[in-house]
Amino acid sequence: MSAKTDFLPSCLSCSDPCCNGDIIVTVEERRRMLERWKGPDPFRYDSRFDYYHLDIEKCPFLNENNMCAVHEVRPTICRLYPFSIIPLKAGGFRLYLDKSCSVSHSVPEEEKEELREIARVFLNELGSRRFWAFYESW
Repeated sequence: MSAKTDFLPSCLSCSDPCCNGDIIVTVEERRRMLERWKGPDPFRYDSRFDYYHLDIEKCPFLNENNMCAVHEVRPTICRLYPFSIIPLKAGGFRLYLDKSCSVSHSVPEEEKEELREIARVFLNELGSRRFWAFYESW
């Protein structure tokens, strides 16, 4: 992942409740996070569609200061935020900007194409079928 995806430095001290909900990860993302994490494996495996995810109300990777303990290796879904990947039935996807994020207005216009490319790579690695199954299970 490019360091340019860290364009929201305010996230390092943010108190918005964005670190919750379901998060799908690739096998490689899970591996990197668990190498960094010293707690129990919080990921659930869905054998029907062969993917791992966190089903959370509050992210288990947040430390006592409400900061991300795996920030350097956080998954693509977290790196893209305040954007979310919305799959399209006709194929492809769009990025949805969560305007409730207090720094969503800070996303530089020139970063949006890089974010789209990061989302494309993520979907190719994970597999569109898996992402659709995950998305439809919400």
